[in-house]
Amino acid sequence: MQLRGDRTPEPPDQPPLPRARTWWMLFALALLIPGLWWGMPSEFSPAIDAPGPYSPLAFVGDYSNPALSAIYPAAHQIVLLAVYSIVFVILAITGNFDVSAFSVAWPHGFRDPVMAFTALIMAGRIVSLAMAIGILSGFWRIRFRGWTRAGAACATLLLLGSGAFAYYGRTTNVDVPYLFWWVMSFVALWRYAVTEGGRSRDLMAAAVFAALAVGSKTQAAGLVLGSVLVVLLVGRPGSAFLARVRHAFLFGVAAVGSYVVVAILPQPARWLHHVSNYTLSNDAVGASAEQMETALSAWTSLVYVLSAAGIALAALGVVHLVRARRVRVLATIFLPAAAYYTIIVAATGFAPARFMLPMGFLLAIPAGVGITWTAELARRRAPRAWVRRAWIGVVVTALAAHLFTGYLPVTYSQAASMKTELAEHIEEAVPEGSTVMYVGDRSHLPNADVYTRWQLMASPEDWTRSRSFRHVSCPYHSGVYYVLSTSDEELPCGGAAVRIASWEYPEWVRRTVRVRSLHEYYLYWVPGGTAPAPTLTGS
Repeated sequence: MQLRGDRTPEPPDQPPLPRARTWWMLFALALLIPGLWWGMPSEFSPAIDAPGPYSPLAFVGDYSNPALSAIYPAAHQIVLLAVYSIVFVILAITGNFDVSAFSVAWPHGFRDPVMAFTALIMAGRIVSLAMAIGILSGFWRIRFRGWTRAGAACATLLLLGSGAFAYYGRTTNVDVPYLFWWVMSFVALWRYAVTEGGRSRDLMAAAVFAALAVGSKTQAAGLVLGSVLVVLLVGRPGSAFLARVRHAFLFGVAAVGSYVVVAILPQPARWLHHVSNYTLSNDAVGASAEQMETALSAWTSLVYVLSAAGIALAALGVVHLVRARRVRVLATIFLPAAAYYTIIVAATGFAPARFMLPMGFLLAIPAGVGITWTAELARRRAPRAWVRRAWIGVVVTALAAHLFTGYLPVTYSQAASMKTELAEHIEEAVPEGSTVMYVGDRSHLPNADVYTRWQLMASPEDWTRSRSFRHVSCPYHSGVYYVLSTSDEELPCGGAAVRIASWEYPEWVRRTVRVRSLHEYYLYWVPGGTAPAPTLTGS
């Protein structure tokens, strides 16, 4: 049985111009570049769960120990290694890397490890940035009746305005890479099922890109299952049931075969470790009360990704598509969304903003339809011109508000990083060469220009690779009189500690950011010994 509705390919109404797409991608690039230097120079990525730079290097440097880099599948690690090879060549030519001395032990063969790892982190971020632009270009590569350049532009702005998209487009996390490969798969699937009459090469391209998506992050499996449903229930226009079953089977075989190549064969033991420790360990679907809580969390995250106005516009677009009986378009959008929510979000009970990025991409399409449809209605039926202008003003205001509450605070938090502020002003409170006790996560570790001028100490429980750390016993060594914390809560040393400086974001940034880009610092002085009393009382 096939879904009822249009059985012929969608005639494109207004194919997006390549020149318009290029200008919009350049605009997106200009918005995403600020903040790319966030948290640098450093030996560590300030983004939590980012595999670079250590995980790809461990993939090669300690191949027999797959547990070191198994939290994510291998595909994106291989992409990063290909880019890293360029960095390694440059480092070797400039005398900063000794190939014969490369190892998993510090300093890994680098003459200047901080500079080398900063270069590797930035290389990984450039990959994510390019993939983020590729995701946005997906709006300009789909075609169907009623999809205009204005709709593609509005969809681009909705996703670009997301704080979550802006953040992950600048880090080495795998959330943007896996979404990029799936969007490429979606675009090929769209050509197969919606506009191009079901070409086999599009189906195979969709399968290969789907494998790269799952091979980058297993989370993409929900989206790929939705793609299988599209092939099975929608299929190429006018196809019979047996033909759709055959094509769904071919899609599955091509996807699985490609997945074996990009995710299993590079290191089978690593893949087994990943599956057994990071995939099969997920909890089963919870009770109905827990599902309601998950649904509410997913809704809140989706509003952050797309904005309430964006979701309302998507609802208008769905109404228009339903009235026009655009079943093929609706199914190709919502089958992946439904499958993804069911087996990824609902099954894990986990719905942070980054999990809603695929949903944001999919819903941005009907949102673009909703904007162009309602604008056309206003043009044709509004009795006065001011009504049309008022509606355009409402849409522009909604898009601008989304940018100012999503994109802008996150970009500010990264471009105006408190790590940089700390490096510039800590000498006002702590004499250079002093010993400072660091209390915080490794991702919050101060920039290298701080901990090369001050001797940082960490407890043995705070594992770190940095040679600039001197591991000491908790809670404090007798010679420590300065404590740098990433939390404003009371320190375990008791009431003796006095806060002498802090590096914090403005309230409007702290209130609106919902990703982990806020790295704030609080400096304390512990009276006693020979350390002089500081004169600084705030920063």
